[in-house]
Amino acid sequence: MIFKKRVLFFGLFLFLGLFLMPNFVFGENKNLCVVYITGIGCPNCAFTDAVFFSELTQKYPNLIIIEYEIYQQHKENSSTASEYYKNYNIPGYIPLLIVNKDKWLQGRDNVLKFNDLIKGLKNNYFPLENGSEISFKELVLTSLPGQPKIWTKNRVLIKKGDKGDNELLKKLLLTDDISAVLENINFEKKEPKEISLSGIKFSKLDVVSSIKFNNAVKLDDWFFQWNEQEIENNEAIKSKKENKNNTLKNKNQFKFDKNLIPLIGIILALIISILLLLKIGRKKYET
Repeated sequence: MIFKKRVLFFGLFLFLGLFLMPNFVFGENKNLCVVYITGIGCPNCAFTDAVFFSELTQKYPNLIIIEYEIYQQHKENSSTASEYYKNYNIPGYIPLLIVNKDKWLQGRDNVLKFNDLIKGLKNNYFPLENGSEISFKELVLTSLPGQPKIWTKNRVLIKKGDKGDNELLKKLLLTDDISAVLENINFEKKEPKEISLSGIKFSKLDVVSSIKFNNAVKLDDWFFQWNEQEIENNEAIKSKKENKNNTLKNKNQFKFDKNLIPLIGIILALIISILLLLKIGRKKYET
């Protein structure tokens, strides 16, 4: 009787493992989303812009900064900034960094303490202008108000209008292989534009005043710029993909997904445990 209960227990354990393991092994990326309100011409923002867009995005690969610039883009972004001030009960000045309703930093000296604020914070939902929060997975970038810039790693996504493919835009922000994401996509290759930071107005300050990029594409109403691998035009990408597919067919290659290794290992361990238990039970039965 005890033996049967053990077998039943391990069978249940195996079932739960198979059911829950995909979420454990293949869980969504843990993104650290924040909102940053700044203004080109703000002297204090000159120091914080430089740190956020040239240092912290490199230090924290999962950090996603949604920036609202409100001086040069007053018409586009000031009303969104006002909503954040009102719904988060925050005084109306910059620079301002919002993590959530309970965690926000304002003023140069405080914003530069960002490292202390997020210490131990592995992920963070995106704080919406209405005071609520949403995961990056559920966030619809095309519905973001105003004209934000979205920074992560060494890339930036710039909104110019409401038209765009939400899932594609998020893939471009998160992927390690931008060329692969763009393979079957219609895009317009553009000349990269240098992004001015607040320090551009203060030449005497020893701060980063702009960020340069070596790649840029236009996707509907969005501009995407980055400093990683070079991108070619649509025809070149299509030709390379066809050649690659032909090579794979000729060589009959099989590509093993390395992400399956942890899952396979756990399944094998569970199976071995059950087999050992069955063997022990059989010996007890024979004796």
